[in-house]
Amino acid sequence: MKNNKGFTLVEILGVVTILGIMMSLAIIGYTRYIESSKNKSYNFMAQSASQAAENYYMDYPTVRTVTFQQLVEDQYLEPTIDPATKSEQCSGKVNITVDNTTGIDVNSYEVIMCCSNVNYTYTFPGGHRVKNDHCEA
Repeated sequence: MKNNKGFTLVEILGVVTILGIMMSLAIIGYTRYIESSKNKSYNFMAQSASQAAENYYMDYPTVRTVTFQQLVEDQYLEPTIDPATKSEQCSGKVNITVDNTTGIDVNSYEVIMCCSNVNYTYTFPGGHRVKNDHCEA
């Protein structure tokens, strides 16, 4: 009598196929997670720049545009490190729109952020984001 104590080629191929499908789903999920995290980081950086510009405007009410570099130099903002490269700093500027009737009430902040592969314009309040083809900052 023959002893059949092993797996057939079909069984092994079935297991390998199932493992391959599971790995591809895991890789897709991980990639989406990384992209989502980077986008959240860019959104947070823009929001931080907006808040820093708001504080800067309180000290310098005649200023309508301030760069990220000026905000960092005057210690209103921490250096903005690009989440994609983790080495290069993002540049940018914040345009401040003031209410024309009072001359002091801020209507909105337009944050133009330029990083290695990502160029966005954000508008606060609301946090609307639009992708730029080229960087203006």
